[in-house]
Amino acid sequence: MEATLAKKQLSKAIQKEAGKPINDSSFFARLKKKTEAGELVRVGKGVYAKSNLPVFDYELFSPSAKEAHAFLMDEYQGRIEFAVYENTILNRFLNHLIAGSTTIVDVPREFAENVFFALQDHGFRNILLNPTEDENYRYNHNDGETIIVKAASSRSPIDKKKGKVLLEKILVDIVSDKRLRYFFEGAETGPAVEEIVTNYSLDYAKVRTYAKRRGCYESLLRLIPEEIRRKYL
Repeated sequence: MEATLAKKQLSKAIQKEAGKPINDSSFFARLKKKTEAGELVRVGKGVYAKSNLPVFDYELFSPSAKEAHAFLMDEYQGRIEFAVYENTILNRFLNHLIAGSTTIVDVPREFAENVFFALQDHGFRNILLNPTEDENYRYNHNDGETIIVKAASSRSPIDKKKGKVLLEKILVDIVSDKRLRYFFEGAETGPAVEEIVTNYSLDYAKVRTYAKRRGCYESLLRLIPEEIRRKYL
């Protein structure tokens, strides 16, 4: 395959691999399989590029994170878009590791209070809604029990079926989301961005759209190595 392929080129290449003509349904199924495996990354509408990097995924570790995720999946999956993750997910990209775990729930702004009170009613002990830096410092015990409900931009990159955050969102939020930056030093922003883009497969069309919506596209571009920026962005 060539480095960058539009749909017509992709169709020919995938049919060649299959050794026979395939219909649109089979084409898109094979295309999805390749992107999920990290063999291809989307760089624009209907345009893909080759990749040999792994696809990012994660598990929840603290009992509070697991319970909050299970509760939200039961209560809201299919009705409200949300993503549950722990701040320690950032340790894959940081030099100075985060020791204490905090559960983060990203939810669209208009539903943040609803989710906050639902978690309270369910019996979680320490929940913060859009905390300021001072509130985070005072009330986040970093003991795996604290949950932060964070108002997110609509149409954020999340896995709606699994209730998980996608790496495209983490990448952009490292630059643009002050509440996520509570957990690491500002000097680590650039190295963390570089660590992500050089070691993981990404949907760069999704990165571009979300970063522009967050108003940090140019800032993000300056932190991405030129070779990757020219190839994908």
